[in-house]
Amino acid sequence: RRMIAGEVLFTSWEDRVADASFDGELTGRTVGLIGCGYIGRRLLELLGPFYTDVYAYDPYAPRVLSDIYDITLTSLDQVMGCDVVISLVPLTPETRHMIGADELDLLKAGAVFVNVSRGPVVVQDALVKRLQRGDIVASLDVFDPEPLDADSPLRQMTNVFLTPHI
Repeated sequence: RRMIAGEVLFTSWEDRVADASFDGELTGRTVGLIGCGYIGRRLLELLGPFYTDVYAYDPYAPRVLSDIYDITLTSLDQVMGCDVVISLVPLTPETRHMIGADELDLLKAGAVFVNVSRGPVVVQDALVKRLQRGDIVASLDVFDPEPLDADSPLRQMTNVFLTPHI
């Protein structure tokens, strides 16, 4: 959006490196999966060439997955501390609002949060507040409510990438 608008994003290499959205390299990062069902397992196959350390939170996943995919099944808190956190869970009574302010506060500066599950899994107001700090990036394909309100602050944030639930 900023490039399309003609904005000069960085005047020096130092400015670029200091920007929270600069470091897009995935190789060697920790990736946290919230949910490790069919889509999560497909994602694990795609992550293979990037030599990531993968941590997954899924209380319903069979323990044998950790050996099959060479991942660590762990707590939601540990997953939220990864470099990249991807929400992949279905919307159920147990997952509705499972990612709120406390969980989002566990995201470290420079982290990327991706939600491709369902909007109500994340407390959207808490996500907006966390993003307003400006030290993380989010990629969101789902919202609550959906479609995303025209006046949602998420539409104006430069650290948020939006797709229309595709």
